[in-house]
Amino acid sequence: MGGTTSGAAYAGFFFFPGSPGSDRRIEMVKINGEEKEAAGQTVASYLASAGFNPARVVVELNETIVPKARYAETTLRDGDQVEIVCFMGGG
Repeated sequence: MGGTTSGAAYAGFFFFPGSPGSDRRIEMVKINGEEKEAAGQTVASYLASAGFNPARVVVELNETIVPKARYAETTLRDGDQVEIVCFMGGG
């Protein structure tokens, strides 16, 4: 391709050695199958920022259901696997 580059790709970003941010890795959480930059947020804050109504969802974190009473104290960490299931009304 005409030139050589030396760098590392991670989660869709390309870092060159010595470039700003090249020594840091983006912490990602997989939510409903998609990588999201949500590490460090609580379950409650993620649900609010993503527009979910906590009363109408169930959250599974690393294959364990998170009780609604613990949403505000449960922090998402790098590498976590989260599934959010929404309840729908109908008839």
